[in-house]
Amino acid sequence: QYDWDQDGPTEEIKRLRLDVGLTDYFTMRVTNSSMDERLADGERIERRYAGAFDDLAGSQLANPLATNLSIVTADRMIFVSQRSLRVAWNPGGYGPAVSGTGSPLLDCDADGRYNPFRTAQREAFEEATGPLLPDLSWITFFGLARTFKARFPFLFGELRLPITASQLLSQVPSQSWESRGLIGMPFTIEAVTQWIVQRYRNQIGQRGLSAAVGTTFFSLLQSLQFGIASGGRK
Repeated sequence: QYDWDQDGPTEEIKRLRLDVGLTDYFTMRVTNSSMDERLADGERIERRYAGAFDDLAGSQLANPLATNLSIVTADRMIFVSQRSLRVAWNPGGYGPAVSGTGSPLLDCDADGRYNPFRTAQREAFEEATGPLLPDLSWITFFGLARTFKARFPFLFGELRLPITASQLLSQVPSQSWESRGLIGMPFTIEAVTQWIVQRYRNQIGQRGLSAAVGTTFFSLLQSLQFGIASGGRK
């Protein structure tokens, strides 16, 4: 489940709280990734078990929690990723520069409590920045969302690096096979929206808009909203 603390006369949300449990890959494949499968009585899994979008506590799906981050470098370039053809999910498609699911074995603090910032740190190191290990203070989460079809919950935000775009592209992370490479563009409203429009039209014309591409667009647009429109990092 999720909840939040509010403060001040405008009741601004100050802190997001997540209540997480254990799940596994098999359960995700037969629930979130199989929404159109029909049960013995003919009813679809989505209709029977998905529930309302904002009701994570009542959802009977696996709901693995992911972290999706754009990368912004010191010279004001923003990056997404193009996935390799050797991955099972969205091969060859676009994705956020940092994207991965939390692990109860790898992403906990010393007290055993799950920390999504450590998921973002680990995934960034494995897929984009290694051997540079990002500091947790470089990571900002803007909020929590779910994809429309598969109902995957994900935290979205940014990883702001103190290095330039050319330095980032010179890194050789340990799991670089997952990606065909990072794709950068100037971190401006004009450049980002033009990139989104071009890819959106390509997707609509060729094979429809996939959920993975949707989260890529979403992450870029949220970076514009919170990273530029609000006057900086938030």
